[in-house]
Amino acid sequence: MPRFYNVTVDKRSIGTAIEHREPPLQGKVLAKVSESQTDGDHRLIVLDCSDDQDRLNLAQAGVTALSETDAVALAARYQPAWSGKRLNPTTRQMEQVSLPALDLRMYYAAPK
Repeated sequence: MPRFYNVTVDKRSIGTAIEHREPPLQGKVLAKVSESQTDGDHRLIVLDCSDDQDRLNLAQAGVTALSETDAVALAARYQPAWSGKRLNPTTRQMEQVSLPALDLRMYYAAPK
């Protein structure tokens, strides 16, 4: 049975990188999306899990249960900001030309 959760993501700095940690949840992940409005501080996670697994998930800090209607209402906030942007055709052409050229440079630069 699908269960809907709002999960708070813990951000920790490791050297120069930032690690995004979420609590380990029980069950099979059906969907996982970061919230675009808060730089990924929360995730909307849909799990297929039993009642026992659901209780274990809700016992963890930063995990709250959502009804399906609440999850659908919140879904707009969890859409990536770049999803509506289209690629410039010129940029796409440049990618199609420059990436194979880089591969050729690496091939010829490699010792034989």
